[in-house]
Amino acid sequence: MYRKIMFTSIVGFLLSGCTASSFNEMKRDSGVTKESFLINQNYQSLYKHGLQISKECYDFGLITAANITDGQLYTELKEAEITNYTMGGLGRQMRFGATLKSISNNDTNLTIYFYGIYAKENINILKKQFTGKCNSCACSSDNK
Repeated sequence: MYRKIMFTSIVGFLLSGCTASSFNEMKRDSGVTKESFLINQNYQSLYKHGLQISKECYDFGLITAANITDGQLYTELKEAEITNYTMGGLGRQMRFGATLKSISNNDTNLTIYFYGIYAKENINILKKQFTGKCNSCACSSDNK
């Protein structure tokens, strides 16, 4: 459920010294869990849907911080990035991120990076949400 991602984000905020402060740093971190998938969708439509659902489900305020989703679309490179991080008095701490790289007009390499407990389960939830196989925040890794 999306509550696991929210719970992980709150725990991550409390342990914020253990996560990267930028997406590039997160991608280089050996402690981050990552998985790549070949998705039969155009990278731009995948980006639009992934960014939309991430903002809807994972942006929220904490007492002294907020979870924020950002996205970058690089049309000339046929790539995109979606990131979610906690921003507060301790700076920016990454929660999850994704890279989307076009392979062809209708095929995309999606790589999802995730910090925290239940990483594999949360990566599967994010994949379903980004690809539209689950269009709700209450998606679970068991949903088909």
